[in-house]
Amino acid sequence: MKILSALLVIIPLALSLTAVDKARVAGSFDGPLDSLKSAYQVTVARSILKLPLLESSCEYVAQNAKLTLDDLYYASYISKIQGCQVNIAGIEDFLRSEMSAEGAKIKFLFKASSALANFDLPLDASLNDAVIAALKSEDSVMAHSLAYLTASLVPGDAPKDLLDSIEDIAHRADTIGSAMSFDGGLMELQCS
Repeated sequence: MKILSALLVIIPLALSLTAVDKARVAGSFDGPLDSLKSAYQVTVARSILKLPLLESSCEYVAQNAKLTLDDLYYASYISKIQGCQVNIAGIEDFLRSEMSAEGAKIKFLFKASSALANFDLPLDASLNDAVIAALKSEDSVMAHSLAYLTASLVPGDAPKDLLDSIEDIAHRADTIGSAMSFDGGLMELQCS
C-alpha cells in the first residue's frame, strides 16, 4: 500500500521534481517485488521518474505470471515498458474470452483490452458493444471512466452513446475550488 500511495502522489508531480527530489523519492521504488502488482507499480513509477528500470521486474514476471486477468494486466504493462517477454500459452484466447463473457464487468473489459493492446494484439469494434452493454448495469463515474479508457484503445470512432454520456458524467460533478468531486467519490471503487 505504501508503494501505491507514493505512486499516486508522484505521477502528477513527476514533471516538476528536481534531481534531488527524484533521488529521495526513488528509494520508495527499489523493491522488493512481492507481487505482480508491486512490480507493475515500481516499473511505472521508475518509468515516469525516468529512473533506470529494475531487471528484477522482468524476472519476477517470468517466474510468477499466471493465466489470470490480473496477472496478465500487470505483466502486459511491465512487458510494454521494459520489453520483457511474457511466455504463457493461451494469452490471447484467455483475454478474448474474458472480454466476450456474458455480463462482463467494465473493469474486466478494461483490464483484458489493456493487456491485449499492451501485448500488441488487435482489438476490434465489438469491444465497444461490450462496453455499452456493461454500462447499462454499471452506472458509476468509475465505470464510465474505465469505459472511456477502454474505448480509446479500439481503432476508429468511439460509439455515440459513449460520447453522449460524457456531458452527463460531468454534470454529476460538484466543483470544490478547482477540483471536481463526485457523489460516491472516484476513490470509492478501485480498478484492482
